[in-house]
Amino acid sequence: MTRGATDLLGSMDYDGRFGEIKLEITESMIEISTQAQASVDGIAADLAGLRDTLHSHCARNNIGVCGGGTHPFHHWPERRICPGDRFHGLYQRY
Repeated sequence: MTRGATDLLGSMDYDGRFGEIKLEITESMIEISTQAQASVDGIAADLAGLRDTLHSHCARNNIGVCGGGTHPFHHWPERRICPGDRFHGLYQRY
């Protein structure tokens, strides 16, 4: 995993039409979330738009994307926490 989330999101020209693309707790994580939708088809369309937007920006920055949850071998002390009180508070708490 690479540390590039803050720089990547800072360089994006995303307009938010499919939902949010934002920092997660570490510099190697990005969170995506759709807009509120009335149907599964709407959610699927938003996810496709989020995926395509993220992939195109990552490709320009030579960053690969993978989906998933917590990695079982993720060494928290070696990870750089994203800037912000929320993330540093969570890191200290857990």
